[in-house]
Amino acid sequence: MNERQIFCDYSTAGKGQTSSDDDDSCSCRTVELDLDSAVKDQHVPRYFYDIIIGISSEMSSSRIAVLHDLLIPGGIVIVIILNDIKGQLPREQDSWRASVGKHFRSSNVLASCRYFIIEAQKQTLQLPEIRDNGYEKKGPPMLSFRLGGELGIRNEILQLQSSGTAVIWIESTTDVSGAAARGFCRSLRREILGTNVRLVLFNETWLTRERSVYIGWLSSVDGLENESEFLVERNGQLLLPRLVHSLSFETPQDPSIDSIRYWTATATESIAASPCPRVPPNHVLLSISLTSEPDGNVRGLYGRIIDAGDTQWHIHSYVTAIACGPLSNFAIVHTGQVLAPRWKDQLGALVPIFIASSYLGFGSLKDRRRVQNRRAVLLFGNEDRSCLPERLTRVFEYFGMSTIVVVGAAPQLLELLKPGDLVLSNYNEHHKSIRSICDFVGASLYLWDDPVNGILEEIKRNPWTVSDIFDILLDTNFPPSVLSGSFQTPSDLVAARAIKFCLFREDVFYLLHGGIGSLGLQVALWMYQKGARKIVLTSRTGGQALSRKNPASFNLLTYLSEQQDLELRLECCDASSLSDMQRLMSNLPGRIGGCILLSVILEDRSYVNHTSETYNRVFPAKTEAFTVLEKTIAIEQLEFLVTVSSAAIFGSAGQTNYSSANTAVDFMIRRYPNAFALVAPAIIDSDTVIDPNTLLPRPSLEPWAPWAMTSRHLCACLEDGLERMRNQAFWLYIPDYSWSEFQKFCGPSSLYDHLIPMPSKTVVESQNQQGVLSQIERLVCDSLGLSIEELSPDVPLTAYGLDSLSASRLSVSLRHFLPITQLQLLGDISLRDILTLIRRTTNPIKDNRKLFDWRKLNLPGETVVKLVDTEGIPLVIIHGASGIILAFKGMQEVFDTPLYACQITPDTPVSSLQSMALFYFQKIKLAVPNGPYRLAGYCGTCLLTLEIARNFESNGDEIVQLAFVDYSPALYTSPILWEFDAPSLQNKVASIPLVNKLLDIMLTLYEISTSKTHLDIARDLRKVAAGHVERELMMSYYQIFGDICRTITRFLIELGETNGAFSYHTLQVELTTLVKSIKACSIMTVFVASHGMIQSLGQPSDEWKDLGCRSIVPEAQVIFVESDHITVLDQVADRLQREWRNV
Repeated sequence: MNERQIFCDYSTAGKGQTSSDDDDSCSCRTVELDLDSAVKDQHVPRYFYDIIIGISSEMSSSRIAVLHDLLIPGGIVIVIILNDIKGQLPREQDSWRASVGKHFRSSNVLASCRYFIIEAQKQTLQLPEIRDNGYEKKGPPMLSFRLGGELGIRNEILQLQSSGTAVIWIESTTDVSGAAARGFCRSLRREILGTNVRLVLFNETWLTRERSVYIGWLSSVDGLENESEFLVERNGQLLLPRLVHSLSFETPQDPSIDSIRYWTATATESIAASPCPRVPPNHVLLSISLTSEPDGNVRGLYGRIIDAGDTQWHIHSYVTAIACGPLSNFAIVHTGQVLAPRWKDQLGALVPIFIASSYLGFGSLKDRRRVQNRRAVLLFGNEDRSCLPERLTRVFEYFGMSTIVVVGAAPQLLELLKPGDLVLSNYNEHHKSIRSICDFVGASLYLWDDPVNGILEEIKRNPWTVSDIFDILLDTNFPPSVLSGSFQTPSDLVAARAIKFCLFREDVFYLLHGGIGSLGLQVALWMYQKGARKIVLTSRTGGQALSRKNPASFNLLTYLSEQQDLELRLECCDASSLSDMQRLMSNLPGRIGGCILLSVILEDRSYVNHTSETYNRVFPAKTEAFTVLEKTIAIEQLEFLVTVSSAAIFGSAGQTNYSSANTAVDFMIRRYPNAFALVAPAIIDSDTVIDPNTLLPRPSLEPWAPWAMTSRHLCACLEDGLERMRNQAFWLYIPDYSWSEFQKFCGPSSLYDHLIPMPSKTVVESQNQQGVLSQIERLVCDSLGLSIEELSPDVPLTAYGLDSLSASRLSVSLRHFLPITQLQLLGDISLRDILTLIRRTTNPIKDNRKLFDWRKLNLPGETVVKLVDTEGIPLVIIHGASGIILAFKGMQEVFDTPLYACQITPDTPVSSLQSMALFYFQKIKLAVPNGPYRLAGYCGTCLLTLEIARNFESNGDEIVQLAFVDYSPALYTSPILWEFDAPSLQNKVASIPLVNKLLDIMLTLYEISTSKTHLDIARDLRKVAAGHVERELMMSYYQIFGDICRTITRFLIELGETNGAFSYHTLQVELTTLVKSIKACSIMTVFVASHGMIQSLGQPSDEWKDLGCRSIVPEAQVIFVESDHITVLDQVADRLQREWRNV
């Protein structure tokens, strides 16, 4: 199979290597460019080219500028302009020269009677001499990423985003932390739209100050605006990541043994190709030219050293050696087993000489008189048909010994053996009887192929024995009869055995780690079909991991279990547990030949909503599992190791943790030449995608389908990767996705945008003519898993199950049409709303809304301010406990219906809650003389809003909406919040300690927020509370907050008194009575922020999780919002604007 795939690597700054069309040997592509439009105006992502060679019928200055923008720094353009008019055009030629000279570093314009040629080169990128010349350009704010500290930088990221920072710079090093940062940042970009997250990975030699300076330079470089990921080498060279097509890999149609670089024959007459072997210390790698027949799995070799490792041998030197192991065309040999090339013509004699010498000992080799006139008895079984007995006889006779060869059973030894005989035997079923007879007679016994003490184990224990023996025999002149023996090339031996080719070996185990499930079983089936006969599948729960609702998986397991020639094991093993893995390895009756790491744990949620537990939940199945593999398996000795990574590494909203875990493992595997990571898309027939109840793809994953693959396709990619690994080095295998569909789902990225064919002008015009309605409908339906018929244009998308993750992905898909955030989509926006916003964006219309001038904030006479003044019934929202309305500024941007707000001003009475409420009532009536009325209260002025509502109802006015944002009337009865001290109860006015306690509660909520404005306010107000004199505005805010607290305290204490004594029980009863007396409370809505007031209650009981709302008004509508105390206003703005009509 010729499966095209992509490899990920870094290329020199801006060098976007382009994909070829049909011919993989072609390094260029043909595209159609609209040179009359600026690059940013074209309906394609920005492209960067190394060289542009083109033919045009005409040229202009604007076209030359476009060509300049399309080139990388240092790029070259050559354009031929046809001249249909006889004669030259000096005026145009001069214009071209001027324009080319303006934009390019070097240029030339050549002219002839038939054409003009423009040659030009763009300015190259000049790297700053940061280290040598004291380059001190101050850089922008820089965050440092370290694996394990992802949540530690969250507040800084959110603060930078909320402050309107256009670019967030993150730096890390080119180690596993930097690798994890790639996945993290790519996914984070999908979540915090509107802010560019740019990652710079530095060589570890760069100091923190130098990194900051380098980023300062980088932020000012023209032409890199669309780049979000950089790598800086030790010398300052800047690299950019790009996916580039690999060269074609053709598997030979009629494979021969000579076409495989490394291969090993197995005992079952098959052959298995091997990846490039890793040479351990004190070893060399031999390419074998000649080999003898094996004796006890030991053979003599002659070959060329192709990797000398750390030894003193020279590459390309020819040597002989005695090596252990199966027949192969390569051998990893300890330097103690390497011999001089003089033994080349005696390869067949090396092993017999070594066997005899090991038996006789070093002393006898130096002085043959020790064994002269002794007798050697050679005992071999009837089944032995080798030449070893004959060759051993010649060796012993050379040492002056007489020999007897015995073939057959052991009992006849009693008649032959004499005391002092040297008995040499192979290890067989009679070895115990042979040893008993030798002990009885007084003869010495050597079982030369004993699995414990034979020559094979002797060589493994002490490989220097080989060279030591042959060093002693260096000057020994063996007669030709001793040195004779046959030898052949490895290929000749294989051909003689008619060995068949297969991808996997039959005599080793293959481990599918974390692979029990539909995908693991499909991979196991494929491996069995490709030659594997021992397969181990593991998961944390063993065979229980199979879903009984998926009969296909059970049928596949049944089939595999019934194969007589397959040893299939389903083991319970946590991939991240060292003890589990050690237990697994100790229980396997054989070695591991290869491993595929399939383990996955998902914990998808937006970055801002992660806890330490949820964020780190995905890592055990990835980084920890790989570390455990390294500790329990000698990875370099495996045939292969493959980790199944995920397309989430390119960035997926809600998967910052999972993306990061995958890119970290992808990096960890990089140091092993026999390993790679396979970046898999969604597998459409796996348990992850298939719903076990319907056996159909899960609707939420339908958008993944256009660029997904089947498990069989994944296996084909595995096979292609394993075949490639034997002939070329790579660490990341990326199948050739449908990149156009992939971009629609994941959004644009300079990593892969150049792989997407540029649409022709005709196609773009056709798309424009069709309009965007059908495209938007399809994108929305895909994100919700609905058909077009099921989607109503006026129903909020959240009603169809739109959550934070699908909203984030939809915002990316809509980016081409409309800049819309995840939060906006979650604000009960409908399809019709989206289309309206697109029309406003593409065809801006006059905004008839009159907006409040924020310079009039808190001015006398400006009690009721019209934040949005247009036709309709206005929503009047009452200020919070601070008395200011800055928190409502975001609502002004969302509302297209009237929005009014009450703010405290110098003329606002604060002597009592009743007078304050009456004052606001009168001011609202002046602004809106006739009802009905809509009221909302924010934070601690909830009680003030209730009093205003009572004034309206006493006046006979109708209230059609009453809402409270992150507060409830019941909170005034909570002793946790309103804990009245003795001075407060005595004077019926909040004491300074009580005011400061309530201020601390409010400022804590400010500090939880990501709003920089409120963080600054919190800092300054804390200084004021501590007695410091701050700017006048903060001093005024503190005074206003104290006035409001004192006003509410007086009201609550008076309400809770009975016969001059205050009790919280009385307060609760009286407050409930007051609330129920207001008709509008029956339609009351309370919005509860998950990180708002509820945090002030510590660990609230069930009755307080709704802020106690239903304990007073059971029929109230309570809406829980994932936000903090400040941003909750922006998130509920659209609901406040629209939902009151449904009450």
